[in-house]
Amino acid sequence: MTVRAWVCAIDLARRLAEKPLPAGSMSVRFWFGPETIGTVAFLAHHEDIIPNLRGGIFLDSTGNRNSLALQRTRQDNHLLDRIARHVIGRPFAEFREGEFAQVAPNDERIINGPGVNVPCISISRFPYDEYHTSDDNLDVVHDDLMAEAAGVTEEIVRIYASNYIPKRTFRGPLFLSGHGLWVDWRDNRDLNRAIEKIMMCFEGGHSIFDIAEQVGLDYWMVRDYVEKFRVNGFVTPLPIPSGAHRA
Repeated sequence: MTVRAWVCAIDLARRLAEKPLPAGSMSVRFWFGPETIGTVAFLAHHEDIIPNLRGGIFLDSTGNRNSLALQRTRQDNHLLDRIARHVIGRPFAEFREGEFAQVAPNDERIINGPGVNVPCISISRFPYDEYHTSDDNLDVVHDDLMAEAAGVTEEIVRIYASNYIPKRTFRGPLFLSGHGLWVDWRDNRDLNRAIEKIMMCFEGGHSIFDIAEQVGLDYWMVRDYVEKFRVNGFVTPLPIPSGAHRA
């Protein structure tokens, strides 16, 4: 991770500290260290944490004027890939995307490599003309572009970390209005029309992100609605398995 990526990651850490993730979310760990060998050494001395890691994001070269690029996980169509593609695709109709270790190969080769294999994407603006030349200095680093990359990464983290699989505890139809679960079509027509489809996905095989994709609604809108079922005891939140692919 380069110094400019450290700045981006520190900004991300500050954002998460100022606005914590929802209760029950995954925890987020930041790692700053020497490229490649630092990650190797850290994981070699902390092998006990590897089974608990559910995903990683590597940040690199985030301040230059090249467009943002998403480098996919080694799994290639992991839930993390899908969430990242969804988040980046909203503000940027066109963005660059590549296979694992084909855009800006770096520490993700260790994190998502043999013997560790934690799904890891990278967000970067690599390549750029000044790379590894005497012109690769602060003149090519732009605060607004680093902040833009931090914002995109923040949203990926927030969705991935707060996502869970809702498993129903009920049978048959629910008395929605009696439990504050009815949505008036005059208030939110799209959500009103999606209620039955959402409940049909409470069989334990779909995460909230999967459900939002299926009904074509914003993740946070669907999550807020599903949370009402959880609070009422109508769904149990199950964790996302580490090898989650498209359901």
